[in-house]
Amino acid sequence: MKKMFSLALVALVSIVFISCEKEGPAGPAGPAGAAGVVSNFSSNIITVAGNDWGGGTYTEYDAAFITEAVMEEGAVIVYVQDGFGYWNSVPSAYHPISGYGYLFDAESNTGRIGFEVLTTITTDQVVKVITMDNRSYQALEEMDLLDDAAAVEAFLSKK
Repeated sequence: MKKMFSLALVALVSIVFISCEKEGPAGPAGPAGAAGVVSNFSSNIITVAGNDWGGGTYTEYDAAFITEAVMEEGAVIVYVQDGFGYWNSVPSAYHPISGYGYLFDAESNTGRIGFEVLTTITTDQVVKVITMDNRSYQALEEMDLLDDAAAVEAFLSKK
């Protein structure tokens, strides 16, 4: 038993010393990314005042961050801050806002965003609106995705 313990201790010490090597010089820079492939995100905070609901269940705001590019090629995600400071997606059981909608009017070059609640509320709601104005991806050639070697080769060739 003592020999087993001694061998295990020697193996452990050897591993520790072998793994504590000095870090070498930095490697060469990686390849440049694809030109012209950009996704622009914005994060916008809106305080929806309790009296903006006007006794109803819908309110709407001008939104310069809702652009034609967001409408045509982008995405919008909305979160509401709960009473504990956590951001919860819409819809969620942790805040009263049950839905949202947005639009861009090309004629007036303006964006708008609206929020909906199920019942009338009078409390302020802090809302975070995340927008992405375009999205892109690289298409892979058709391949047998069950062929691991072919999949790895295809992904590596897209650098």
